[in-house]
Amino acid sequence: MANAAATLEDLDDGFTTATATYGGGDLELKDLSDGEYEFEVKSMEVKETDAGPLVKWKLGMLTDGPHSGKTLERTYWLTAKDRNTGQRVRNERQIAELRKDLVTLGFDADLWTKENDRPFSREIGKVSACIVGVCFKAKKKQGAKKDDGSHYQNLYVNERVLTDGKPPKFGPTELAEANADPFGE
Repeated sequence: MANAAATLEDLDDGFTTATATYGGGDLELKDLSDGEYEFEVKSMEVKETDAGPLVKWKLGMLTDGPHSGKTLERTYWLTAKDRNTGQRVRNERQIAELRKDLVTLGFDADLWTKENDRPFSREIGKVSACIVGVCFKAKKKQGAKKDDGSHYQNLYVNERVLTDGKPPKFGPTELAEANADPFGE
C-alpha cells in the first residue's frame, strides 16, 4: 500500500502536503474557555510507538488567569489505523497541522524534503533542541459534537511571540547550531 506508514522515515515523502490531540499535563484543553491564549513550549518529544510515530509538545500557559503556569500536552499522531485494512497509514491532517504550526513558529518545515537533502525524519529530530522557550498565541475553540456527546477541542497556533528571545527563523544553520556537539564528537 503506497500510503502505509509505520516510522518517521515513511513520512519523508509528502511531508510538505494535521488535527492534534490534547491531554496530559495538569491542564486539559476542555478546561479552557474558547478564546485567545499565550503558551510557551516547555519540551518537545519525537517518539516511535506501537501506534506509529508522534510528536508531543508540552506547553506552559502564559496567559494570566486561573490556569497560568499550568501545562498542557499537545500530541500530533502522524499515522492512523486504516479502518479497512488495519494498517498504519499517514495521518495527512496531523502532518499538515504540524507543518503549519512549525512554519508559524518560524521553522522552515516547508523546505523539509529529500530533494533538499533535509527529509522530515531527520529535521524533526533537530527541532527539539531549539523549540524550547518559543512562545506563541493560540486560539482555543470548541468544535463539533462527538458521538459520545462531548465536543472536539481545537487549539490553533496563530502567531509567534517574537519577544521570546529565540531567533525569528529556524533554518538549516539555526537547527545545526542548536544540535552541534560542543565537544566535536
